Order: sequence, then C-alpha cells, then structure tokens
Amino acid sequence: MTYRSRAGRGVIVAATLGSGMTFLDATVVNVALRTIGEDLGADLADLQWISNGYLLSLAALILLGGSLGDRLGAVASF
Repeated sequence: MTYRSRAGRGVIVAATLGSGMTFLDATVVNVALRTIGEDLGADLADLQWISNGYLLSLAALILLGGSLGDRLGAVASF
C-alpha cells in the first residue's frame, strides 16, 4: 500500500484524527479537574487518583480496541 493511494490516505487521516482525539481527551480531563475538585471537595492527592484512574481505564480500552481491531479487522478483510 502506498500513501498516494486512496487507502493510504485513509490510513493517514485515521491516524491523525486518532492522535488529535487523544490529545483533546487528555486536555479536557485536565481542564475539568478544577471543577471536579470543587464539586467533590477533593484535594490534590484525590485529583491525582481521579486522573490516574481515568487514564488507566482509557489505556485498557485502547488495548482492548486494538486487540479487537486486529482480530476482527483480519476477518473482515477476507
């Protein structure tokens, strides 16, 4: 597959959008931490736990999505 083909351009667009969504997702969580802390009465340590828990669950879902993409993507291409 070359990057000049339609499929190659699709891969580049999908990778760029995925990277942008990840950046936006992390930014939104960091911006919301102040409001979360005020609403829940959380201190800095609590906010770190909230952030770590969110990022850990996000990482687990990304791994699951990649694994499913490998398994189902290979079946769907035949």
